Amino acid sequence: MKIIKRILVLAFILVGIGSAYLMGWMRSHTTISAPPAAWSENDDIAAAWHELSVSMEAAGAELMATAWDEHDKKEGFEALSSLLSAALEMKLTKGDPLRPAFTDWMSDHRKFLGDSPDAIYLTAEISGDIDYEITGNKADVHYLGIMLYGRLPNGWNRPAGNISSDNLRFDAQGNFRIILSQDEPSDTEADWLKLKRDVHMVMVRQYFHDRPNSQKAFFQIRNLNASDVDEDEDELLKTADGLRAATHFFNEAFRGTLALDRMQSKTLNSIDLPDSVDPDFVGIFYPTDDNAYFGTNFLIEEDEALVLEGAAPDVDYWSVVMMNRWMRSFDYETYQTDLNNSRIKVEDGRFKIIVAHQNPFPETSTENWLETGGLKHGLVTFRYQLYKGDDVPTAKLVKLTDLK
Repeated sequence: MKIIKRILVLAFILVGIGSAYLMGWMRSHTTISAPPAAWSENDDIAAAWHELSVSMEAAGAELMATAWDEHDKKEGFEALSSLLSAALEMKLTKGDPLRPAFTDWMSDHRKFLGDSPDAIYLTAEISGDIDYEITGNKADVHYLGIMLYGRLPNGWNRPAGNISSDNLRFDAQGNFRIILSQDEPSDTEADWLKLKRDVHMVMVRQYFHDRPNSQKAFFQIRNLNASDVDEDEDELLKTADGLRAATHFFNEAFRGTLALDRMQSKTLNSIDLPDSVDPDFVGIFYPTDDNAYFGTNFLIEEDEALVLEGAAPDVDYWSVVMMNRWMRSFDYETYQTDLNNSRIKVEDGRFKIIVAHQNPFPETSTENWLETGGLKHGLVTFRYQLYKGDDVPTAKLVKLTDLK
């Protein structure tokens, strides 16, 4: 009899658990409360993690205080997520200059710091005291550029060396080899970029006229001073340093993004230069010597259009891209939010591009029209590659009824 009772009790319990599971009554413990701040004391990795988490909280709070609307808030948190993901991969997972590896900044739909739909950006953490070799093949890339970045005494980035397609030597199959070192190498078959002690990053840019249907370049980087790699290196120290480097990049990139928004908002719907340059903007961005940049923040109502005009630059590549205020390109897979010179109609050496919510000339074509994807505000950016001229495009807000 006791055995039967036990069986019945057990059956009742199992039925109850099963019912609770199916009905959603039982929940796992997913609500987490903030622990006392002392949890991270006396441990360097824990302290570095705490610094990162505090930075994330601070960025979220500032985003909430400055977001314009619900969509802007969503895009802002996606921008923060992209920054965090790239920062951890670049500075922690692949942050050892003794064992360099490239991080694809915009992989998996990560977007930040003014991405271009026509471009692929890869970076590797390096040291000015180590010699490196980059080997690869350019495949279908229209422009390939390798740029070094150093640090000024105040911590700002500085362009520290550059070589691109016009100067690189490719063999018949498109292969190339570059040495990065302080001293000029004896190997005359390879191209060379001189390193200075403050150099901390190499960036490889690839640009395409038709990126979806092109084969991207492939390449790798290796440390030529392999004997410098210390297998007994303090892994705990390296982890803490990597977390702090990721935090630094995350903070500066977010502050720089906000700084550009503040600057551009002062010249709304105009490509006029702002009266002053915010130091938060100057410190983080990674410009290339080979691009000239122009742009403006815009605010366009349903019955308005932003007219972009100028002399078409005499270069092999130039483009115009729509972005949100968090410096993330619009949804170019769904909407026509970017154009390059392979698709821009030019008449008598000049272009006229219309930014509007709807195609203003649907009966003719969609040439030279950039759509907003339903967004009233954002950022429009020009890139002129290897540009030697001084003509600057213009922007003018007009009513749709005034378009000709």
